[in-house]
Amino acid sequence: MIRWLSLLILSLVSILSLPAAQNAPPAAPAEEPVHREPFTLKFKFMDHEYTDPFEKTPYIADNCVYIFANEHFGAHVKIANGDVTQLIYEKDPAKADLDFELSIKKAVMVLTILNRLDRTLYMDLYMRVTNKPGLFEVNKVDLQTKRPNVEYWPYPVEEVALKTPSFDPKKVR
Repeated sequence: MIRWLSLLILSLVSILSLPAAQNAPPAAPAEEPVHREPFTLKFKFMDHEYTDPFEKTPYIADNCVYIFANEHFGAHVKIANGDVTQLIYEKDPAKADLDFELSIKKAVMVLTILNRLDRTLYMDLYMRVTNKPGLFEVNKVDLQTKRPNVEYWPYPVEEVALKTPSFDPKKVR
């Protein structure tokens, strides 16, 4: 009897000590990126009008935010184990963890980012200027919590890309 009870207890202990991952439901699939349909970007900067056609383009893909001149939208931030795991597009920036706006104020392009998270977020900033191919790296941004980060440029900027979101500045290239 004692031997049978010992085997039963040993079996129960081994079953209960299985890693939680074996009993956990499968991870939810990543959110599909929301895309802009093909469009022609048109904006006026100082006395010049700029137009440039773009193919179907995501707002956010692979944890990179793409914002064009005169756009305003947000992103939800998914966090696991203290790291940013995913950025998800939010049409209404007031409902988002991060609020992005690329606007034109007189003779200046203005990128404003509001971080509603409880921690500073660090990202690499890239941009595309008019009449130049591709994105090029500009700098790193420290998105302080609960206050806007503002970047100014005295030349026309078509697109800004924010990449490599991290709470650790060392993880941003």
